[in-house]
Amino acid sequence: MPLYDPRGHANRALIVGVSEYDHTGPPDGVPGNLPTVQENRTMLDDALHRSALFAEGQIAVCPSPTLDGFHDALRRAAHDAEGLLLFYFAGHGILPVDGNELSLQMRTARMVPGGAFPGAVAITTVLNELAGSPAARIVVILDCCYAGNAARAWQEMESHKRSKILLLMSVQSNRLIRPSDGGRGTPFTRELVRLLQQQRELTLLALYRELREHLQILTVARDWQEPQGAMEPGEDVLLRSGALRVDPPWIPLDDGAKQGKTTLRSVLTRRRVAVASITCLALAAAATVGVRLIGDDGDGGDPPPPNPSASPRPSTSSRPTASSSPSVPFSPAAPSPVDAEKNKRSLARLKAAQEGTGEWVVGVKRGQPGLSEQKGGGWVGKEIDYAKVILDELGVKKFRFQGVGTASRAQALNDDEVDMFVGTYGISPDRKEGTSEYPAVIFAGPYFRTAQKIMLEHYPGSGDPIEARIRGLRRRVTSIFDIPNNARLCVVKGSSAEEYLQQDKARQRYVEHRTDYNLCIDGLDDTFDAVLTDEVILQNFKEGGKYFIAADPFTYPEEYGIGLNVNSVGARDKICDAMSATAAKRDSIYKSLGGEHYSPPAPDECPPKP
Repeated sequence: MPLYDPRGHANRALIVGVSEYDHTGPPDGVPGNLPTVQENRTMLDDALHRSALFAEGQIAVCPSPTLDGFHDALRRAAHDAEGLLLFYFAGHGILPVDGNELSLQMRTARMVPGGAFPGAVAITTVLNELAGSPAARIVVILDCCYAGNAARAWQEMESHKRSKILLLMSVQSNRLIRPSDGGRGTPFTRELVRLLQQQRELTLLALYRELREHLQILTVARDWQEPQGAMEPGEDVLLRSGALRVDPPWIPLDDGAKQGKTTLRSVLTRRRVAVASITCLALAAAATVGVRLIGDDGDGGDPPPPNPSASPRPSTSSRPTASSSPSVPFSPAAPSPVDAEKNKRSLARLKAAQEGTGEWVVGVKRGQPGLSEQKGGGWVGKEIDYAKVILDELGVKKFRFQGVGTASRAQALNDDEVDMFVGTYGISPDRKEGTSEYPAVIFAGPYFRTAQKIMLEHYPGSGDPIEARIRGLRRRVTSIFDIPNNARLCVVKGSSAEEYLQQDKARQRYVEHRTDYNLCIDGLDDTFDAVLTDEVILQNFKEGGKYFIAADPFTYPEEYGIGLNVNSVGARDKICDAMSATAAKRDSIYKSLGGEHYSPPAPDECPPKP
């Protein structure tokens, strides 16, 4: 469908920011007040007024409403909108013990044992109320913990309701957002406002892509906060006109304004909020000094600086339930203590292999052309070459390679079927901590970094290098956002791509799981429309121009490490030393795979040198 242009229509925006709560802390209160959200309201109000889409009186700001006040404001905005209806919420988000239904907590919210949430409204209720509006398009923006869980509610709506709602969420499903990074407003809304303030035409889809590219904030689960989107294929809405609105100029909130001095911007803000709050609640009391991010259950400390080369993976274990005390800081479970006897046995096996009296077993991947595969009765490929470099540096005299499937790696290591695993093994929090399905492992490295991308079949006869055949139809694809939700995707069981789709892409309905990459590629002609995995793996399956790899990665880079049994810390340290001593040989092996931008990652999984 064409881009929806709301200019000239009866548009409405409802900004709900819950910064103050009546019930905080034990036994049944929310984790705390959110002074940062007060700044979110002000910044977004100014940005929308300058978008040239909303006239005076078309933007309502609700500061910390009660549940009844929220419903009244929501109904009025939904009733009055005929063109674009924009709904924004910032505040505490919560999930029940037994489900994924996100609820938004208003000022009087409490948490009752058993999973009841008085003073909260389910996202399904919000979406259905909005869907009943005569508005042509509805944009919903959520900046709260668990915002990504709203995608499920959107997906389960009736198609005629879902079709006009476009959903933008600040974080993946099942994620708590970390404490503030010290800036004005929450990081997501601050970046959202920055993009809306730019003097250019901006659509929702462009905004979504830029937010995913620029936001560099860690979640409580220690992976990267990645904004999520849910909308029907082809839908997009203009959110900012390229033309400047004839309004007094933007005046930064300087120190004088913070101390109470009157500026043009502060006068305008007070006027707008005062008018809008008629439909909501009276202004809340001024926030106390200090800032904390939405859903902050931590101690308020700053997160470590972002590392764009990190390899974030969704963590299914990162969601506390309503039975947990909301005032207790949440953090991922720590790995189990090392079993000293098992560590000794691992070192003993390594020593025996060095002396030639025992055998060191190296797990590798099967069927990965150019990386690791069996040919002529032996194993060949870059990963095999690197494993041999490490074994030689360790002084291992007797070893053998053993093929292990992607989904079996962690179990094979923990059952001592293999002593170490070298084979495109991406390092992630889930793999180090373990899940209900896979035991924990440890890593040496990382030693190589690769993007995660998508391979598709060229549309037969097309001269367009990025035109794919999806469900038999022509489709130009540069990123995952161009793939319709009825596409048939293939991922390998136990891979990072599988985790990504399970956790963060609720709109992708048809995902097939295979045990090896060649099974996905073999089905790309007739069974599947796209294969998702590491770019370095996909590159070796490209043959004769039949397939192509979409330009944009679908998530952050994957970093490969050498996997070991969770108790093999002694062997890990020796392998780390071997990796450090053979860095030049590593580069000679992998530089051709990394291309002109090859840059080996820092060995973050290895103990620091004294």
